[in-house]
Amino acid sequence: LSGEWLDPGTIASLLSTQARLLELAKSPLLEVPGSALSEPLMIGAGTTIEDCELGPNVVVGDGAVLRSARLRDAMVVAGARLEGVEHEGVVVTAGGQVGRR
Repeated sequence: LSGEWLDPGTIASLLSTQARLLELAKSPLLEVPGSALSEPLMIGAGTTIEDCELGPNVVVGDGAVLRSARLRDAMVVAGARLEGVEHEGVVVTAGGQVGRR
């Protein structure tokens, strides 16, 4: 970003950087039947999303599977699987590990 320094060195600053980049990206909001999505939000290719509440400031990586998940200010990496969880301010790895800000 021209003239702006974003440092994703901690989980809190990573999520803050993510929020700023999502704000600038302004990708179109998808419609997912049975789920509620709030901008800004980015969902990768090949994801499965069922009965979820996602956003604002959520990125879901390619191939992730989310069922009955409630996420806000979160990053879910590609291939991660979440079911029946509610998190805010987290990064979720493919192994299901959750890091909090």
